Amino acid sequence: MAKLTLDEEFNTLGTPWLPVYPWSQDGWPTNGSWLANPTLLPPDGNPISLSNGVLVLSDFARPADVPQAAIGGLDRIGGQVLTQNLFAQTYGYFEASIQMPAGHGEGGAFWLMPQDGSWPPEIDIAEVSGNTPNVLVNSLIDGSVTNPFVDSPVDLTQGFHTYAVDWEPTTITWYLDNKQVFQTATPSDLNKPMYIILSLNSGTSETPEGVADPSLVSRMKVDWVHVYDSKPSPAASEIVDLTNHVIDASPGATFIVDATRPDVTINGFDPHSNVIDFEGTPLDFPNLLGSSALDGSAMFDLGGTHVSLPGVTLDDLTWANFHINGASNPFP
Repeated sequence: MAKLTLDEEFNTLGTPWLPVYPWSQDGWPTNGSWLANPTLLPPDGNPISLSNGVLVLSDFARPADVPQAAIGGLDRIGGQVLTQNLFAQTYGYFEASIQMPAGHGEGGAFWLMPQDGSWPPEIDIAEVSGNTPNVLVNSLIDGSVTNPFVDSPVDLTQGFHTYAVDWEPTTITWYLDNKQVFQTATPSDLNKPMYIILSLNSGTSETPEGVADPSLVSRMKVDWVHVYDSKPSPAASEIVDLTNHVIDASPGATFIVDATRPDVTINGFDPHSNVIDFEGTPLDFPNLLGSSALDGSAMFDLGGTHVSLPGVTLDDLTWANFHINGASNPFP
């Protein structure tokens, strides 16, 4: 059974959270913002607060009573908290409920860094830019960068969503609202304690976020953070959004596809347990047609998006393998 190793509900803000890196007590510049040490600035320069059990990280223009020299010569102040030297863990399940920051030029992140101060590696559990609120970035930086962009069906800056990563010795798996969105092999050297960072900052003309309007005050809200020593209570069936061109099936998984996705290939599809759910489509079951690829494998065309099942023939499949807009086949 998974053991809960960190249970943070943000009723207070103290250990294990720090507002600054231990090696940079004055603060730190990140893109267009100075990630400030609140104790060194006037109250209106504090980007970190609590509100009814929610951690609020803010990003805003430098107040008049804050000298520009006090924030590294920058024009904006951002918020960050981290657990370096106070909480770190090797492997496990890291999750947080977050409302990502809105507004062009803003970027919120939930990520892990090595306790020993080395870099890389880095695991970015979730990054969202206010100018692309329907795009979630999951990254693994380990000398090369694995950087998938996940199209979210909802605006991630509106309301809270759960972001998680299951970091295991052999695989790293990312989740959005308890649905698997990406998985990759764990690098052989990613086997040391990592600490948590929650951060909000503005961008620059050289970054994807862009430059924030000086009048913009943006906020990233964190309801809770939970960490387990392994993935807790895995569901018998995980829903996997097909945002990658190739994905490996896990037994009992439901794969959601729609015509806006790229062509996808599902390796290891099990006709006895796996399901494909064609979302947002006017198709009905009698009109769901399959064809055979050159090697005889099953392939489906959904408005120009092709879903291929290598090693699985059309004869292997039954109507039980298909849902349309979440509904099971009404024709036995």
